[in-house]
Amino acid sequence: MYQQSNNFSASDYFDSSNNFSVSELVLKHNQLKALKSLLALLVQEVNLLEQTQAAAGKQIEREKPICLLTELQRFESHMIRCALIRSMGRQTKAAKLLGLKTSTLNNKIKRYKIDLTDVKDVL
Repeated sequence: MYQQSNNFSASDYFDSSNNFSVSELVLKHNQLKALKSLLALLVQEVNLLEQTQAAAGKQIEREKPICLLTELQRFESHMIRCALIRSMGRQTKAAKLLGLKTSTLNNKIKRYKIDLTDVKDVL
């Protein structure tokens, strides 16, 4: 799985031939952070698609019906995790992204046992 590091230094952004201002360095740092968050979301989406594909294959083989409630809960949990990652762990902002009240989001985080430290590790 992709591991992210939040340890940055000026040497990560330029070599001796490039001279960047502090504001340019901050911008580049923020761009890099945004790209890493996007990469994490893409990796997570690929993993979910692979799991869904594998689960679908097993279900077809067994000819068992798909449980709509279970699939909806899994999807909702995934969307909450994505919103938390996009909002950099800020629950109020994540709730707005999802169109939920913050209290509703908190209830769903508890119901689905979403570990907020896992979300923050992605950032």
